[in-house]
Amino acid sequence: MKFKISNGNMFNQEIILTKNECKSIIEMNNGFTQSKLGAAKGGYDSSIRSSYDSIIETNDTIRNLLLPKLSKYGVVGLSDYFTILKYEIGHEFKKHRDIGLNETTNKRYKTLIIQLSNFDDYVGGDLIVWDTNGKNETRCDKSIGNMILFPSKLLHQATPVITGTRYVITFFLTKEHFNIRKTLT
Repeated sequence: MKFKISNGNMFNQEIILTKNECKSIIEMNNGFTQSKLGAAKGGYDSSIRSSYDSIIETNDTIRNLLLPKLSKYGVVGLSDYFTILKYEIGHEFKKHRDIGLNETTNKRYKTLIIQLSNFDDYVGGDLIVWDTNGKNETRCDKSIGNMILFPSKLLHQATPVITGTRYVITFFLTKEHFNIRKTLT
């Protein structure tokens, strides 16, 4: 499903993975640690983000699983690493943008999130994405295997989990992952 957010920005969501594929991705975790905010600085601010994560090197299994399903959205490559996020009761990530000012985050072009838990595995934990103006929100489908792809500059948040556990994977994609190159003028 494709939505025009505003100013030409596209927001996409579609169920692309099966329950078994999602389970196998969760099992790839190499242990969960407290998620960091501004990880380059080693910082942690639980008033903004409270979750656990497992950072995984993107391997051929993941590439072969995802790239054929993402090609219709123009995705031709994936970042070297992805994150499995685990949100337990009370965990959330307040309204934020994924694009930033440091050398790593300023290259982010699109954010790719895939729901690994089904909507009946937890209550709360809604992913909300706002349009470019920050006025209109889209509450994303929580079905297992649902892929959400949106510009990294858009405000979004994960609301607090009330019961259960929510798992998602996140990739930060650059223009190169869409084969968009800078042109000389």
